[in-house]
Amino acid sequence: MGDGKKPPDLEDIHRNWNDIHELSGVREYGDVTSSLNPMLEAFNPDKEKVEKGSSKTTVKTIFDKMTDMFQEGAAEGINVVFQYIISGPGGGKWYSVIKNQTCTIQEGTHETPTTIIKMNAEDFISLMSGSLNLMTAYTSGKLKIEGDIMKSQLIDKLFKF
Repeated sequence: MGDGKKPPDLEDIHRNWNDIHELSGVREYGDVTSSLNPMLEAFNPDKEKVEKGSSKTTVKTIFDKMTDMFQEGAAEGINVVFQYIISGPGGGKWYSVIKNQTCTIQEGTHETPTTIIKMNAEDFISLMSGSLNLMTAYTSGKLKIEGDIMKSQLIDKLFKF
């Protein structure tokens, strides 16, 4: 019903009332935050940009390309270490060190990370390719952040994928 550009008029609602009123397939949510996730996903402007589940993108290829995606100008005065712990098939541990407007990416574990980012490999690929909204990932529990949570917000500023 409707074309997504203008709201339906009263006649459209009347013609489609049985479908609107139908409750089969409804989903119950335990809290307000989780009920917002599907709506956030629906309005993710980058959703169409990437083929979901593309076999070409792996966790390793994302980390291999991260230094190319680094926005040097956005890193002025920033000194941070992001530890990534990616679980599941194709996952692993990587860390990025941003200091003096440079970025280095290493496989492994850093001794003193500022922020630790934990995700499952499939969700990480979806997040980095734009088919999973950052806020949706966080509020649904797909993205877990430890340490300085405020520094994690820099990732979007520092890297353009």
